[in-house]
Order: sequence, then C-alpha cells, then structure tokens
Amino acid sequence: MKMTDKSFFITNRFGEKLEALIRQPNKKRKNPAVLFVSGLGMDLHEWNNSFDEISKLFVNKGFLTLQFSFAGCGNSEGSYVEMTFDRQAQQIADVLSWLKKRDEIDTKRIGIMAQSCGAPSTLLTDITYIKSIFFISGAFNSFANLKRKFIEKNAYNPDGVSSYPRTSGKSNLIGSSFWQQLKQYDEVKQAGKLMMPVFLATGNKDTYVNPTDAKRIYETIPHKNKQLKIYPGGDHGLEKPPIARAQLLRDMDEWFTKTL
Repeated sequence: MKMTDKSFFITNRFGEKLEALIRQPNKKRKNPAVLFVSGLGMDLHEWNNSFDEISKLFVNKGFLTLQFSFAGCGNSEGSYVEMTFDRQAQQIADVLSWLKKRDEIDTKRIGIMAQSCGAPSTLLTDITYIKSIFFISGAFNSFANLKRKFIEKNAYNPDGVSSYPRTSGKSNLIGSSFWQQLKQYDEVKQAGKLMMPVFLATGNKDTYVNPTDAKRIYETIPHKNKQLKIYPGGDHGLEKPPIARAQLLRDMDEWFTKTL
C-alpha cells in the first residue's frame, strides 16, 4: 500500500517542541491510528529503528501511525534531566490531544504501542478513550529494575544526576526527581484501570525486565480481552532472535486488526 510520511513538531504544555513523524495510507477516509511510545531516553525511532519497521507494517494494513520523541530526546527540545514518568505521561496526553484533532483520524479507533519504560508512562496517562494497547517488554517493576540496571553501570545517584551510558556512546542524564517519583509509583494500581483490550509481549531472555512482572500486571487488568505472551529466547524489545521478532510482528498485526 502506498503511504505518505511527514516529519514535524508538536508543542507540549511546557512549551517544548517535540519531534514527530506521521505515516498514513494514501486513502481518503478516516483511519484508525496507533501512537508509538518509546522507552527510556530513546527517540521516536527506538533501538535499531524498530518503530519504523513496525510503523510501515501497520500503515500497509491501513493504520495511521504517529511516533514522537519525549522532551530531551532525539531532536525534541527540553532537558531529559527533568524527566519523570508523570512528566512523560503529560506529554503523551498532549500528543494524543493533537492526534484526536486530525480530520483523517477515526477518534474512536486509537491504539497505543508502548515499549519498555514507555509502558509506565502510558499507564499514568488518561487513556480511558484508547481502544487497544500493545506493550512490548513493559518495564512494570520499574523502580527495582531501573535501580538494578543503573547500579550495574555505576550510574545510580538518587540524590543528584544519574548518568546512564548507552551503547551509542551517549549517556542519559536523569535528575533526582525521577527516582523520588518512581518510588511512589504503583504499576498494579494503574493497570487496574485498563478497561480496554491489552496485549503484553515479553521475552524470557530479557535482561532488563522479568516475565513475572508482566504476569503480575496481566492478572491485574480487569478487561476480559487480554493476552500475555512470553517469547522463547526473546531479548529486551523482542528484536532477537529473528524467529521471536517475526512472531511479534505477526501478533501485533493480528492484535490491532482484531481490536482496533
């Protein structure tokens, strides 16, 4: 299917311009839409441009997709040192507000695909009108998991600025407010508010999150149409092994086709 894409900026409530990328089918009709929410410190493309791969798959199936970078990430304005999941939730709400005003959108058919730390930020957002959600490697036990990974990198500084090194050679700088807010965060309580179909995808070889965290969230979700799938050999983000990635793409396609 032919598609169009456009890069632009969305201004959030803090006055920061967030880089965004919209792709849509070349059809004159109202389209169902999927918003992509990236993980900790990642830009709108996510690791290895995985969001672009998924976006093109969705557009070929007739969905409009919207990707964006949180403040302080990618080419967006702002400082990531100020980041908290609450602040990111507000930005998700701002982007969704922009999306709902688009004439080419079927506002009753908006879904969210969130990866890693995009999951807790999504749970803190008012998403009562969202029709379907797909979580990839959701960081649901976020404080324990993030503290562990930062300690492993000798980067944990809860009273100052934590500098987390990435494989790209860059570092994510995170302020003390992030850790203070994260201690109070209750993923189970937030998951109990999900009144829409939810798919949780995670890998059993993920070194960042544990499948038991996804199981705990799955059991909490009140909606009957929910699914938890643990992919054998799957890493964080479910990019490897190839067989797990291929199955993930099929599952996402099938899930949003049925629920959105």
